[in-house]
Amino acid sequence: MTPEDVDLPPDQGAAGDRIPVSEIVAADASPAPDEVTAAALIEERYKTGTKGRRQDIDERKKYAALIFWLLCTWLVALFGLLVSCGLHRLDLSDKVLIAVITGTTADVFGIFYIVVAYLFPKEKKP
Repeated sequence: MTPEDVDLPPDQGAAGDRIPVSEIVAADASPAPDEVTAAALIEERYKTGTKGRRQDIDERKKYAALIFWLLCTWLVALFGLLVSCGLHRLDLSDKVLIAVITGTTADVFGIFYIVVAYLFPKEKKP
């Protein structure tokens, strides 16, 4: 008996019978697919990959448009705030205006960076 032998289950052979692991592995191994099956598997993988990429592109376009309109609305609101302060319809201190402008600018650039990084991911090298 070698250490690579394993005991047979009770319903398969007499108690204490052992079988080499190599025979089990060889019996469980599936045969290599023929050329037609291999070609069909490759085609199916290609179709699935293409369908997944198409869905990714469609989702990216949708979310890019939504984020674009969010940023446009955000900037129009900031512009309206600045005009209101300039026409003295809204009284905000200079420090508050600076904070609002700085925060909004940082948010716009941050969201823009995130969207661009998502839409144009860096390719992983194999």
